[in-house]
Amino acid sequence: MIKKREQWADILKGIGAILVVIGHLVLYEGNTKVYIYSFHMPLFFFISGYLYHHEKKFTVFLRRKCKSLLLPYFVFAFVSILVTYFLEGISLSRREILINYFFVNGSFAFNSSLWFLIIMFFTLTCFYFIKCCIKKEKTSMYFITTMILLIICIFFNWKKYKLYFGLEIVPHALLMFVLGYLYKLNKTRINKVINQIINKNLIFAFQICLLLVVSYYLSILNGRVNMSTSIYNNYFLYLIVAIISTYIYILIAKKIDLCKNKFEQIIANVLVRFSSLSLFMFCTQRLFFKIYYIIQGWIHVDLMSGQNIYITIFMILLTLLIYYLYDKMRYIVVRRLNNEKV
Repeated sequence: MIKKREQWADILKGIGAILVVIGHLVLYEGNTKVYIYSFHMPLFFFISGYLYHHEKKFTVFLRRKCKSLLLPYFVFAFVSILVTYFLEGISLSRREILINYFFVNGSFAFNSSLWFLIIMFFTLTCFYFIKCCIKKEKTSMYFITTMILLIICIFFNWKKYKLYFGLEIVPHALLMFVLGYLYKLNKTRINKVINQIINKNLIFAFQICLLLVVSYYLSILNGRVNMSTSIYNNYFLYLIVAIISTYIYILIAKKIDLCKNKFEQIIANVLVRFSSLSLFMFCTQRLFFKIYYIIQGWIHVDLMSGQNIYITIFMILLTLLIYYLYDKMRYIVVRRLNNEKV
C-alpha cells in the first residue's frame, strides 16, 4: 500500500527554502538575518528526519543518496567554478581548486551553499547505521541517542573542532535529524495536540505570536549563528531557538495545509512547488547572486547590500519568481515529452 505524502511537510520545506533565499539576500548583519540563521538549516535537517525512509540494503541506500546528493554536488560545484571563472576570474591555484571541489576543508569557496548536500549525505549515512543498530522502533532508544548526540554537540562546540569534509557539522545536523525522526515515531500523539491548537484560531494566533517573540528575542540574545561554519555561541540558546522555531513553522505549515478557500490553496500549492525546488535552489542561488553583482555594476544601483529594504524585497521576490517560472517551464516541458511518448 502506497502511503499518501503529507502535504504539510512539503509546505514546511517550501517555507524553509524561501527563508534560505531571504537569509542569503539580506547581506547586512541585522536582526532579520540573525533570526533566520538561528533555525533555517536545523529546520531542514528536522524535516529530513521526519521524512526519512529506511532502505534494508545499504547498497540501495548508498546508490540513491549518491545520485540525489553527491552527484548534484559535483555537477553544480563544477558549474560554479566555470561561472566564477567567466564572471569574476579565479586567483586560486589548481591544488586549492581541487581541495575546494572535493570539499576537503569543509567549504566550497565558489558556491558556499553546496555544503548542505555533503553534510546531508554524511548525516543520512550516520543515521542509517544508527537505525540498523536500533532494531525496534522504541522512542526511548532514540531519546537516548538524542542525549548522546547532545553531549557530543556540546563537546564539539566547546572544543571548536575543525575536521576534514566538514564532519564537525554532522553531529549538530544529526541531532535535529533524530529529533525529526522522534516526531515521526510519536506523530499520532503529537498531532492530536497540534490539531487542537490549529483548529482554534485564537489559541493558534496567540501561541504563534508569543513563540515568535520569544524565539526572535532569544536569537538576538544568542547572536549570529551559522551552521555551515559551526558557529552556535551559547549552544543551549541555539538549540532552544531552533526547536521553538521549528515548532512554530510546523504549526503554520499544518494550518496552511488545512486551507479551504482558493487563495489559501494557491499559497499552499506555491509552497509545495518551492519544496520540490529546494535542492535546486540551494545549488543555484549563489550563482544568481554573482549575476546580480554584475548587473549592479552595470546599472550603478546597490542591489545586494540589503541597506534599502524596498530593493531587498524586490530582489527576494525577483529571485523567487525566477525559480517559480523555471518550475512552471519544467512542468510544461515534461508534460509535452510524456505526451509525445504516448
